[in-house]
Amino acid sequence: MRPANWHNRIDMKLSLLLVLLLTSGAWAQLPDAPQPQHETWKEFSGKQATFFTFRKSYQDPPLRTNRQAFSKKFIILHAMLWTSLIVDVKHTHGARETWDSEVPAMLGVTGMDYVMTRYFTEAYSVEGPAWGTTHYIRDALK
Repeated sequence: MRPANWHNRIDMKLSLLLVLLLTSGAWAQLPDAPQPQHETWKEFSGKQATFFTFRKSYQDPPLRTNRQAFSKKFIILHAMLWTSLIVDVKHTHGARETWDSEVPAMLGVTGMDYVMTRYFTEAYSVEGPAWGTTHYIRDALK
């Protein structure tokens, strides 16, 4: 006899599979393509985007290429975030945090941080992993 909520587990697994397939399709398109240049962007041309560089207009091209967006800082912060999530869920055996609720949220955080780093500013993509890592470490130590 099946448990009463077996169909919810199947729906969650299918949703997670769909998200993973969509993100893997996006990862396959990572090689950089030439970006269009707009007139509002001429003052920035030739300069390197720094940590606090912001775009001035939505019509401006991205601040960073895909390779620049996945900097050492980005990879280290998000690796710490995902590692702390794994340790928390494994250590507490799903008592407080569960895979079903946390993995989709962390995929969203990682995706939004990528968008922030590439298109807006790198400064916005630091607080999410820092706060999340602190949250999961504290939860695992309780």
